[in-house]
Amino acid sequence: MRFVEGEAALLLKDYAIISDLHIGFEEDLEDRGYIIPDQTPKFLQRIEKLREKAKKLVILGDVKHKIFLKRRKILYDFLAKISALFESVIIVKGNHDGKIEEYTCHFANIEVVNEFRIGHSLLMHGNKNPSIENIKDVDTLMLGHFHSSYRIKTKIGIIEKRKVWTIYDFDNEKYFKDKKVKTNIRTIFSFPCFNNFFEGGGEKLGPLAKYLAEHEVFTLDLVKIV
Repeated sequence: MRFVEGEAALLLKDYAIISDLHIGFEEDLEDRGYIIPDQTPKFLQRIEKLREKAKKLVILGDVKHKIFLKRRKILYDFLAKISALFESVIIVKGNHDGKIEEYTCHFANIEVVNEFRIGHSLLMHGNKNPSIENIKDVDTLMLGHFHSSYRIKTKIGIIEKRKVWTIYDFDNEKYFKDKKVKTNIRTIFSFPCFNNFFEGGGEKLGPLAKYLAEHEVFTLDLVKIV
């Protein structure tokens, strides 16, 4: 496993893993009077570079921003292009991904799942509890949904919010007490948002949040700040 330096992406075996694209978010901004160009071409430029490093792609949820998009073709074209780029594409369904199967059903190598295992790692969006059968025998969780970020004070005293990788410890004892499920989770990786217009709240959201204790924080340039 390794982070892709300078990018909100992680490599694990044959897979490149990213999270939270929120395709179609521009529609929300337009409703507020702000007009920006469609950002999916920029997403694709970055994803094409990941293809040089991995044959397969996992997106940890929130591929799209709304259940009902006005410009459906933008999402369809995006899926067509990543389908052509990678041998297989796994979409771990997020809370914004309702009805995404209406798009993905046209592509034989794109699969939509609730969670996905790669070896001893369980990949989830982070907005729901993991399945009992999977969490019992993995030692690593990889989560989207949190939009991992950190407030950093610059040399001139300005507070900036930056995308980061947050690595958490997991309270297995507390989880067993609450869920009556024995786990041996050693590490949890919280993903930064792939969409550069979303810095993230830096907050732990979802049912697993109360079992997490911050352990290490790295910038996308892999500088350790905690």
